[in-house]
Amino acid sequence: MKKVKLVLIALLLGTLSYAQTAADFFNQSSGYTVAWKGVDYTHVKILGDFGGRSAEQVKNEFFESWNYVVLEESEKYNWAEALRTPNLKNDVGMIMEKNKEAVTDDMVVYSAPEYSEEDIQGFVKEYTPTEEGEIGVVLIAEAYNKLKPEGQYAFVVYNTKTLEVLMQQKVTGKPGGFGLRNYWAATIYNVLEKVEKNYYKKWKSSYK
Repeated sequence: MKKVKLVLIALLLGTLSYAQTAADFFNQSSGYTVAWKGVDYTHVKILGDFGGRSAEQVKNEFFESWNYVVLEESEKYNWAEALRTPNLKNDVGMIMEKNKEAVTDDMVVYSAPEYSEEDIQGFVKEYTPTEEGEIGVVLIAEAYNKLKPEGQYAFVVYNTKTLEVLMQQKVTGKPGGFGLRNYWAATIYNVLEKVEKNYYKKWKSSYK
């Protein structure tokens, strides 16, 4: 009987370890590790001129580079500070690999996509789950629109074990700077600023 009880307790604890809610993301005492997973470009669409480059060239030259900007300039792209999560860890390997597999045949379009919440959940379900249930934070790039100009993203918080989306928010960022790398990387920084200064407090009050 004792063995049965111990097994049931273990199963219950195992279930609780990944039965996360959005509130856990804002609760520093929840015990969950929060990981920055990177910028996912597997479903991005591009509009306008990108220096005469094809979609495949944009992918090969910049998908990895735009992610490295965040890592290499961490004092500027300070997601830990923006998310009030001092122990935020960088874990971008899975997203980096997925970006390498991005299909570019229909990447160039003439109107920006309108991905639904269900679409975003479907994109996250394509990720590789982790053994332990961490809280993952990812920016899913929806469109880089040179015509507006702006970068369109879904800011997503999800359970890395079950791949369940806990929270998502559409957000745009303005590009700027010299060269395509810096020009579009600026949209990530602009999104970070919006999250830090505008969205975070609203989210936290909504997910108590």
